[in-house]
Amino acid sequence: MKRGNMTGKKNLKSAVKKTMLVSLLVNSVLILAFLVLSYAEEINVKEKIKQLAEIQTQFENKDFKERRKALENLSKIKDARKPEILKKALKDEDPIIREKSAIMLGKEKTSVARDILLESIKSNDESLRLGAIGGLGEFPKDKKAVSALIGLISNKDRNTRWKAIETLGNMKSNLAVDALLKVVKEEKEELLQKSAIESLYKIGSKKSILALKTLTKNKDEKISKWSENVLKILEK
Repeated sequence: MKRGNMTGKKNLKSAVKKTMLVSLLVNSVLILAFLVLSYAEEINVKEKIKQLAEIQTQFENKDFKERRKALENLSKIKDARKPEILKKALKDEDPIIREKSAIMLGKEKTSVARDILLESIKSNDESLRLGAIGGLGEFPKDKKAVSALIGLISNKDRNTRWKAIETLGNMKSNLAVDALLKVVKEEKEELLQKSAIESLYKIGSKKSILALKTLTKNKDEKISKWSENVLKILEK
């Protein structure tokens, strides 16, 4: 009996030692993995800082082509400092850079980016204004963004009105239906009327479909025909 007890105790001690060794090994592996990940993250952060510094230097280049490359390189990076760099780019001499920077700001989808764009749509600079409208299109559920774009439908500038109409359709916001319906009925330019009908079609809600149905009875044959055509597509 004593030998049996001794053997049992030895086996128990051996099992405990093995368990402890396994536990120690697992912990060591976890610690090593954590250190590797931490080191990799540190390298990644340093690399981002280096990339951003290079991009900012590129933006200072007198050659607009180099600055456009800087904007393209910036589009490939995800970083909290990105909106601030884009905000500065909104003042670039090159209209394409200003417009694209505004569009890129929208893709950040932050409240900071949205607020910058809401200010930018008030600009007298058409390139910046149109880019900002496109950027706000990235905020379909944001009432401030939608309301601001609805307000631009009555802007004096034709291109601004058109861009706002198109963007509201892409946003599929039901809040824009009444404003778009008003455009079709009151806008003098056929291109903008047609664009508003297309936006109502893109929204595709019950409310927008009802609006399109009322337009099929419009006295203007072109308006009624355009509305009938998009309704046929929606009802398929």
